[in-house]
Amino acid sequence: MKNSKSKTYVMAKVVINEFLCFTRHNFEKLTVSQLKPVLSNFYNESDICDAKDVFMKALQGLLSSDILPRMPNRQGPNKCKQSVDDILRLFTIADEQKLWDSLPRYVAEDLSKLPFLNADAVSTINLSKRLEAMERRMSFLECKIPLNRLMIQRQKAVITTVDKCCGTLVRVLCRMMMLVDGL
Repeated sequence: MKNSKSKTYVMAKVVINEFLCFTRHNFEKLTVSQLKPVLSNFYNESDICDAKDVFMKALQGLLSSDILPRMPNRQGPNKCKQSVDDILRLFTIADEQKLWDSLPRYVAEDLSKLPFLNADAVSTINLSKRLEAMERRMSFLECKIPLNRLMIQRQKAVITTVDKCCGTLVRVLCRMMMLVDGL
């Protein structure tokens, strides 16, 4: 990383952690729902818990405690999946806060500890991403349709009420005119 004020170069902190290396390099390429099964099925409990601790400590040095959620020590049969959810939530916070340049560089020492995603898997993942985006848009539109129907029903009710009031007003005016003509 080049320091813009001078011609010196600063080396970013490097942390060896295959889980975080894989997650960081695929976080923007894959959806959370695509990453989650890969991470929880490929890595063991120890790898996941170590990665959670390492990443949480890195974020604690950069963010205030009111931004970071409380991360419980998970237990039970779903410990790995819940811990992966926690890590992905922390990655989302890091992404939203634009912390990537401030965080250490996570690297892999043992490439066999990185899940392999072949071209077919990536194509499937990309299709899945697009389908997920379309489903979100459809859900958004489906939410809008009932609101539009409700607004139309309310507008019809207002028009009906105004129409009745106008009819009543016309009848009252006619009677008044008959009374005035009768005088």
